[in-house]
Amino acid sequence: MKTVLCFGSGGIEGDDAAFDVCRELVGHSDDVQFVMCDTPMDILGYAGRDSKDIYILDAVKGLNSVSFFESVDVFRRNRSVTAHDQDLGMMLKVLIEMKMLPDVRIIGIPMGSNASEAAKEVSRLLSLSGSPRP
Repeated sequence: MKTVLCFGSGGIEGDDAAFDVCRELVGHSDDVQFVMCDTPMDILGYAGRDSKDIYILDAVKGLNSVSFFESVDVFRRNRSVTAHDQDLGMMLKVLIEMKMLPDVRIIGIPMGSNASEAAKEVSRLLSLSGSPRP
């Protein structure tokens, strides 16, 4: 079973896009579990698990379309938009360095995107026929 950790912050306009997409997709597949996370600490419950089945879904400022990333390295160069971004990035970095989350797969959603359209693309990326297709 794939687990998708959906991160967001209701206090910043557009930063709750992952929550909206999560709500659209819940119940569409018995092989994918969507978990709404409102704090980066929520990822600790998944540390040490087989990370090939764990995905992170989050809103990303500056994206023009739903995008798939196989590494958190691409985000380390960017400035944080909210404290949530800094906390999640730091938590991922620490867990990766401790080898507790060796493979981080992130699906980024443009901030403020249409939930129904983004959900279609996220569903395609999470297709049950193997690895996501960027």
